[in-house]
Amino acid sequence: SFFHPCCAARKIAMTEGLRALCAQCRKPLCGAVLASGCNHVFHKPCFVAGASCGHCGETLRSETSLSLYNLCCEEKSEYAAYAADVMAAAAKLRASLEGMEDADGTIFDPDFVVQESEGRGVDEVALLCLKRERINSKREELDSEKSRLHTSLETLEHQQRKLRVRQRMTEKLQEEQASEKNKIQRCNDDHEKMLAELNEVRQRATIVEYWDLLRNGQEDEALQKLTALISMISHPWKILAHMARLRDHYRKLSDNHDRERAQADRQLQHLNRERDELERSVWRAQKRKLMG
Repeated sequence: SFFHPCCAARKIAMTEGLRALCAQCRKPLCGAVLASGCNHVFHKPCFVAGASCGHCGETLRSETSLSLYNLCCEEKSEYAAYAADVMAAAAKLRASLEGMEDADGTIFDPDFVVQESEGRGVDEVALLCLKRERINSKREELDSEKSRLHTSLETLEHQQRKLRVRQRMTEKLQEEQASEKNKIQRCNDDHEKMLAELNEVRQRATIVEYWDLLRNGQEDEALQKLTALISMISHPWKILAHMARLRDHYRKLSDNHDRERAQADRQLQHLNRERDELERSVWRAQKRKLMG
């Protein structure tokens, strides 16, 4: 069922051959009694806030205690019948609330009033016992939810710690990856630089070998050597461009040399004619002198 028998009523109920006792002094309950937050019943004088419950050891708190009016559980006492009436009223009230969608809201509604059948506050005490039972049940549910929440928070904190460790590892790996990329880039740059230097050396060696073959009159061998060496170079157009510029340079020098030599030949011829003319003039002068 939704409601269970009231703990406070159970504590003070008397069954055949059994009497309810004070949790502190262990004497039969009688007179002014209180139910503690741990669901144990005390004589009002025996209930001391801050002390430990004599039955379970829980600390007693006045704000969680509930007065159960003047009940008595002595043998052949009129209070035994009163306790039985409370239990019966609680069972009747519990049965009337079963099946309701919002039974808790009903019993805690300020406008909810029970009909007193005998005018001794039995139904009111039964209602208070049911409220007490539901409050304790909700408190247990709340404690269970708090426990689950605490466990969830611990799990979340553990996962966050793992996440932070993973993030630090990721950042470290990213730094190492960036460092390795920089090293690879530097190696590639050095490789390109060394290839460029090697090509320059090959170009110089090719030109020198080619020129040596040409000087020795081995033009066919020079052409074959040049073709073979150019095929080994990654950028042969550079060699061809250098050789074209070198050809144009020497062609220009050759043309200039030819022009200068032609001019020198003309000047030499002119000087030779002048020399011949002077020699003839000297010869004629000497001849006239001898004849005169």
